[in-house]
Amino acid sequence: MRTKIPRTILLSATLLLAAHAVGLWQMVLLSRTLGVPLWMPYSILVVVYSLLAGLFVMMLRGKRWARNTYSFIAVLAVLSALAHAQDLGAAGFALVAAKVVAVVLLYVSASERWFDRSNSLKGAAVT
Repeated sequence: MRTKIPRTILLSATLLLAAHAVGLWQMVLLSRTLGVPLWMPYSILVVVYSLLAGLFVMMLRGKRWARNTYSFIAVLAVLSALAHAQDLGAAGFALVAAKVVAVVLLYVSASERWFDRSNSLKGAAVT
């Protein structure tokens, strides 16, 4: 029997996927202005976004370590955004706000139960 993923987790994942899709599009556009062969930034983007996709999948499976890892990365990203706040503009602030809301949703009570459920099954016997 499959356990239903809580709405807070699904909403968080949707916000994060949308925000990162916009971020990816911005990075693709920016990479054309770098003056380096396109394979260089694109290969880095593939690696980074593959790791992000893996974290999202693990969060949807209820892995607490994935949530904690993404939260740490998000804190670093928010601090970086705040350091360059004068360069962001409205769209940049909207992306940062969406990511902050998404991370907060990962810590509300329904989400906590999702991550607790997954970790409590770790030592359970399979029948």
